[in-house]
Amino acid sequence: MTPPPLSSIPVMRCLWMLGFWVLAGLLVPAASEEAAPTFAQHVLRGFEQERLGNYAAAVEAYTEALKLNEESPTAYVRRALCAAKLGQLERAAVDLREANLLAPVTMTDYTTLAWLLATAPIKSVRDGTRAVAYAQKALTESESADTYDILAAAYAEMGNFQRARNLLLEGLKKFPDSPRIPAMRERLELYNDKKPFREAWLDESGQKTLQNRVDNPR
Repeated sequence: MTPPPLSSIPVMRCLWMLGFWVLAGLLVPAASEEAAPTFAQHVLRGFEQERLGNYAAAVEAYTEALKLNEESPTAYVRRALCAAKLGQLERAAVDLREANLLAPVTMTDYTTLAWLLATAPIKSVRDGTRAVAYAQKALTESESADTYDILAAAYAEMGNFQRARNLLLEGLKKFPDSPRIPAMRERLELYNDKKPFREAWLDESGQKTLQNRVDNPR
């Protein structure tokens, strides 16, 4: 199973466009009745509950995962987004700040952080330089429509729209059957107009409040 995208803008233009997340090292057999769930299994449960729109259950799953690995940027980012959906903006802000301090380990971490740093609607969360570095690592390890798209978004955040456009065109050519293609074509139009792609996690008022909570910790 793959996790859902970061937000719900027809969720990345395609309600739950799965496939952008490669769970390197996380896919494991189901736990036996006797064995306690692993970190990976909690994360996978979070992905599934998030995909179904059960954000409270997803928050619970990511919280359990973080009890086993408190240095997982993926779990913090996913919990932040689910908390935001539930209106828990202070918790979301804390998780976003925490995720930004952590270094990626798995390929899922690299893609999660790269997309966050490139496309977050909160200016202080974005960091084009780090996004490019993480996305380049992901693309080098695993070429896919997803990783081309992520790296393109990172270059667009840095204002290098020509590079972003070329990467998207290359991804579209190499992976024409990917379910991500329609969203990539929409982003291509943005880059042609010299505009970066921004996720929309909440309505305008909610995003301003979250921005304030991130920038001004209590």
